[in-house]
Amino acid sequence: MAEASPICRGKNLTVETVMAFVNAMPLTPMKKAAFHNATESKLKGWTQTHSQIARQLALYYEEEGVCYPRFTHKVTYSDIVKYVTNWAMLYCVPNPYTPSLECEENMVTNIYAFIKNKVLTGETSFNKACTDMFGLELNNTDKVREYLNNFTDLIISDDYVTINENLIIPNIPNIHPNVTFGNNKEFFDYFSVKLSI
Repeated sequence: MAEASPICRGKNLTVETVMAFVNAMPLTPMKKAAFHNATESKLKGWTQTHSQIARQLALYYEEEGVCYPRFTHKVTYSDIVKYVTNWAMLYCVPNPYTPSLECEENMVTNIYAFIKNKVLTGETSFNKACTDMFGLELNNTDKVREYLNNFTDLIISDDYVTINENLIIPNIPNIHPNVTFGNNKEFFDYFSVKLSI
């Protein structure tokens, strides 16, 4: 099997990036064209690249020609940090936005939980942990590294991965959560779950 992507290319996943997406998006559901035009007018590059990563962040979903935003009121910086930290610890592949990983052998896998469990069993190579996930080389792992470093207790420097002992994250999500993402809304709704972090 060829390389596969667990997440699309685009801006690095920082709180500032997510804030820019949220601040640019309308707060109410809108027809797709109007939603994208409104967002593009505030954030250049939205329609070309940013909208794809925003869907993977579950900041909105599209259904029957309408876009539904995650946030329907103004939010604080703290709200965004909590949301994206929760997202980073729950993000699973394959999902509706990762077609290169969709095949019968690939169980839905929580990236954070998989890599953290690998570290807990002695693995220190981030690249090997990523390859072990589905038995193939994953691309865009620099984007995975970015969000794991920014929003979880994993520390990844070059290829070396370890756990930040100064952060207490009491529970690791299931490596293979019992979820199916039959459509974009199911993926979006999955991130409404709140972890105790």
